[in-house]
Amino acid sequence: MSSFTFLLFSSLRLGAEEWGATGAPSPQFIQKLADDILYVQTKLGALDAILLAGDITESGQPEQFASCSELFEYLFSRIPDRPMRLCVPGDHDLLREPEAPAITQSRKAPYYRLLGAARYASKQYLAWSDEWMNAQARRGEWPGDFSLRVSVRGALLDIIGLNTELQEQLVFAGADRILALSDQPRPGTAENWLRLLLTRYPPWVLESFESRKPYLDGELFQLHLCGQYPVELLASRATGSPTVLICPPLCPKQGSPAGYVAGRIDLNEPAVHAWSRHLGDDRAWRAAHEVDTELTQPLHRPKRAGSTASTAPENPVYVESIYINGFRSFERIQVQFRRESRMPGEWTCIAGINGAGKSSILQALCIALLGDPLARELGGGLLNRMRRMSGADTRASEIKAVLTTPEDDRMEVVVTISDEGNLSCRCDPPDVWQRLRGGVVAAYGATRNLTSRLESGYENLSADVRRMITMFDPLSQLSSAVVRIRRESANGTVVRLFVNLVGQIFGEELKVDMDAGSMRFTVSGCDRVEAIDLPDGFRASAAWMADLCAIWAAKYPEKARSGDPSEMHGIVLIDEIDLHLHPALQRSLVPKLRAVLPKVQWIVTTHSPLVLANFDSNEIIALDRSREDNVRTLDRQILGFTSDQIYQWLMGTTPTGEAIEKELERNEATGEPSDDEVAALLTMSPTVGESEAKEKVHSLKSTIERLRP
Repeated sequence: MSSFTFLLFSSLRLGAEEWGATGAPSPQFIQKLADDILYVQTKLGALDAILLAGDITESGQPEQFASCSELFEYLFSRIPDRPMRLCVPGDHDLLREPEAPAITQSRKAPYYRLLGAARYASKQYLAWSDEWMNAQARRGEWPGDFSLRVSVRGALLDIIGLNTELQEQLVFAGADRILALSDQPRPGTAENWLRLLLTRYPPWVLESFESRKPYLDGELFQLHLCGQYPVELLASRATGSPTVLICPPLCPKQGSPAGYVAGRIDLNEPAVHAWSRHLGDDRAWRAAHEVDTELTQPLHRPKRAGSTASTAPENPVYVESIYINGFRSFERIQVQFRRESRMPGEWTCIAGINGAGKSSILQALCIALLGDPLARELGGGLLNRMRRMSGADTRASEIKAVLTTPEDDRMEVVVTISDEGNLSCRCDPPDVWQRLRGGVVAAYGATRNLTSRLESGYENLSADVRRMITMFDPLSQLSSAVVRIRRESANGTVVRLFVNLVGQIFGEELKVDMDAGSMRFTVSGCDRVEAIDLPDGFRASAAWMADLCAIWAAKYPEKARSGDPSEMHGIVLIDEIDLHLHPALQRSLVPKLRAVLPKVQWIVTTHSPLVLANFDSNEIIALDRSREDNVRTLDRQILGFTSDQIYQWLMGTTPTGEAIEKELERNEATGEPSDDEVAALLTMSPTVGESEAKEKVHSLKSTIERLRP
């Protein structure tokens, strides 16, 4: 039988006084529960999912979440499969610290400020759920929201998790929030397609909130799983509404026993068979309630008028051009990215001396691609610093970007930064930024500091903003590759993508070794080290590659399962793409990325002539502040240039060090070093050593003496 099996828990509340002095279940309770879970699993068959409907902790403290992880590890350790793990927060999982930003009276405050406050209150839960939940789950803009599309035994399931624990006006910011999570492309002609909703609150609590209908509409969901009240298992079977299963609390209260729910959905009918397990007075677990009912036939959700929900685009979106006015170092500049090239792929390399504006162009692109409202999360202070200064005055900045698709659909976004970093944004068509958020857009700054922890100091920002923050804050950090994917098994989606990508880019120079879920790297066939201990060049490259794989898997889980990096498409910005890499790797990096990731649009900067030698002249933006338009037009290809020639012709730099010039000046002024020593310095080369150079100078000097009349 084609089925989806699950266990549903709610109100564990680790740290609550109901558990006694320790704030945790007794060893006897834990053992009996573990035994009952194992018994239930043998009845269900292969277990597909473990779902948590909120109030995992009592007060959202880190030590309480740590205890949860230990408890769950023990409870599910005897289950042979690796079921998916999904959760939503409860109000007890939110921080209740006095210094937490206020999230009440939210109707009078800007949405993005409320979002920041909500993320602060949820930061410990988010840090824990990032570790515990499935890596493939796509996080929503609002903290605690997620969506996941999975294929189970030939059937397609969309599972949507919704945070319903903050103030009413925050939870229901119109229909767009849930639609943005659930609006994915229709799965073709799939016969078995089911949508599940996971929340903390049951429907009758949500009915008191505004804009409730899109959340409870049977058009959207066929099954609603929730917690909160110890009532009958089946709550609703009304026409036009989803079937609702309610989970009893796992933490025992006076007058209500501890419990949880086990269920099996027959995907051919479709129908659900579920029962709640309760701990009796005799401390034995037994089935208390049982239901067996048909579900509403799965329906495709039609588009709603006025919806701004995002859809992951099936085809790439490319940045065609950008116009910048009054931004950082630029009075004005216009850059065309997609010009005709003899080289494969979508590449642009921005070159120029320090201070020419390479990073400024990437920062302007980030702001334009984030748009409204996400660009506001960068903060007014940072945005205000982006405006061009003329003496003591600053002026408004304007960024205009044109985007296209392979079908030549044209899109335009305009962002203006006015006084005190205030943003005004517009786009045409109106869903451009929603479409961009549905796809892969990532940016990596020139420092790319690494950390061995998931926390980076920017947990209050949206995921899309965090992916670009290294472009603006040189002290910000990327999580190391091992942290990004350590929550997966060796055959997890992100792991497969990452291993394949690293292998195809670096070959024998860098290999990823997976052993019992632990990841290490073998460098040049010798050293076997942790990611954080990699040489700088490999570590910085592995970090952004792991991050890119994780983003692709989150945005396109179905495509990512193949583990094929060539399927990836998106927009990737990298400042100093050659950062810390050995010259041999600088020479080969871009050609390999062209071959392995042909659908990605790359906009990168570099100071390396070995990197520049891999670009068509039309792919190079040579910045030159001495020119009126700030760009030097290249009238020849440099593919055959040597590094010395690129230094001299393109970069305006003598390929030899300044030290030899100082030696020549000192010789001319003081006679030290001697003429013979200077001649020897100039004679030495990769094929002529010091002794041979001195001999050549001596021989040449003797010859000149003999020939002198």
